[in-house]
Amino acid sequence: MIDGLHISADGFVTDSKGHELGMVSRIEFPHSRDGKVWTETVWESRRMHEVGEEREVGEFPAFPSRDEAAEWFVTGKSHADHVEDELHDLAWRAESSTRSAASARKARDEAIRQMLSDGWSAYRLAQVTGLSQTMIHKIEDR
Repeated sequence: MIDGLHISADGFVTDSKGHELGMVSRIEFPHSRDGKVWTETVWESRRMHEVGEEREVGEFPAFPSRDEAAEWFVTGKSHADHVEDELHDLAWRAESSTRSAASARKARDEAIRQMLSDGWSAYRLAQVTGLSQTMIHKIEDR
């Protein structure tokens, strides 16, 4: 849960300064399929001006946990939104590291070719780089 948020026993959510943000409450959300009806327990978030309003079940944001319902008052995002943001960030970082690694390999290969042309042996370059002599020769031939 976000630091500074507090959920009272009756479900009121306050920030670190004591301002009431809204209320979270546990509800039984009904589902039906093929004539079968069941309920799922979820946590509903209502802003302060919505507390006491009567609406149909499912019209307020609902979350799988009480903490996620409280965080919504600050972030305005669902758990799925947070997961999507994290996945997007991880994908970007992976792509960025792939580009960085490719750039580093290209610079390493150029340095190896230069060292070979300066008279270094594949054996010595293998010791320095940790690559095999075979790999050093492959880099030389590219």
